[in-house]
Amino acid sequence: MMGEWMMNGPMSEPIKSVEDMAGYFQAELLRLLPAWKEKFKADPESLPSLELEVHQAFGRGADFVITGLLAMIMAVPEFEATCEVSRRSYDARLAKGWMRTIQIQMLGGLIVWVRTLYCLPKQGWFRSTQQSDVPGIYVALAQLGFGKGCSPAFEEKVARRAATTHSLAMAQSELEHDGIKIDFKTVRRIAYQNGEKLLTLRKRELMAWRAGKLVATGEMAGKRISVQIDGGRMKIRQALVEGPYEGFKIRQTQSIGSDAAEAIQANAQLSEDGGRAEKRKKKIFQSDWREPKLVTIFVHDEHGRMEKKSQALIDGTLTGPDAVCELVAMHLYRLGAQSAKSVTFVSDGAPWIWDRIDQIISHAGFPRPLTSSRFSTFATRFIM
Repeated sequence: MMGEWMMNGPMSEPIKSVEDMAGYFQAELLRLLPAWKEKFKADPESLPSLELEVHQAFGRGADFVITGLLAMIMAVPEFEATCEVSRRSYDARLAKGWMRTIQIQMLGGLIVWVRTLYCLPKQGWFRSTQQSDVPGIYVALAQLGFGKGCSPAFEEKVARRAATTHSLAMAQSELEHDGIKIDFKTVRRIAYQNGEKLLTLRKRELMAWRAGKLVATGEMAGKRISVQIDGGRMKIRQALVEGPYEGFKIRQTQSIGSDAAEAIQANAQLSEDGGRAEKRKKKIFQSDWREPKLVTIFVHDEHGRMEKKSQALIDGTLTGPDAVCELVAMHLYRLGAQSAKSVTFVSDGAPWIWDRIDQIISHAGFPRPLTSSRFSTFATRFIM
């Protein structure tokens, strides 16, 4: 058995079956129903909050069922054999490990505990520094796609909130509105954790493409594809510094028959005479910046508009033009752009882009001969 799941604490009785967990949810639901009925009778206008409360309760019930299924799968001998294969084929050599208890948060907010196999990298006399930096893993949880202390769906939800809101604090607020209690540090850790996973996946795909082992999916075969390449601008984070500028807090005045220059002069006179305007130092943000190289690949229709119900691939790098062009070639190969109806490169006139288009075409494996055209107003290149 690869592990045991507990619902009422790390030392509680292990979960036995899915049916038991469904029964627990049914009992909890029967306990909540009278309170919901009384609340709605007393105040029919409480429907918005009641609806959210009921959905959160059923989300917790879904966690009950999922936890029961997880307890069931960990007791299956075939799953244990699969975990052993994964342990042996890990990038770093793993020791046999020991059973260890970890707390897990599910999508609906349920907190559970699992006691499962935890393996550290083997530590021999001649171990490398790189291998010693590899963290240990919970083999069964990694096999199921769990993140650090959370289920796969919970991790995805937090990461999507962090990506679609303008700040991590806003993501935390939105998650709490959905009934998920989570602190700011956990949101930040999960967001960064997902970013590292995606970079690792991209690196593996890139290495497989370089070795000629990457399998093309063919999802863009027979379609019209646009490839947009450009440079961005990104400030490097550093401390605020006081700027040399000193300004006035100008009092807003309404003067009939006087222009803006007269109003400013009057406010400046108020400052000299000790009026309401005050001198203050203004803090400005001076920072160095770098240019990330960015690429967007999407499917468009015959009018050049992005197809509905399709998703664009967006990628980028800070390692220079050669690196981003290699990423473009890899993605085009992986998506099966060799069999596309047309591929259009769209960009401004930057030489670092157009000097590498032929290299992208060659490395992406496009068939020859090719036809192309280029306009002066905005640079495009078509491959048929």
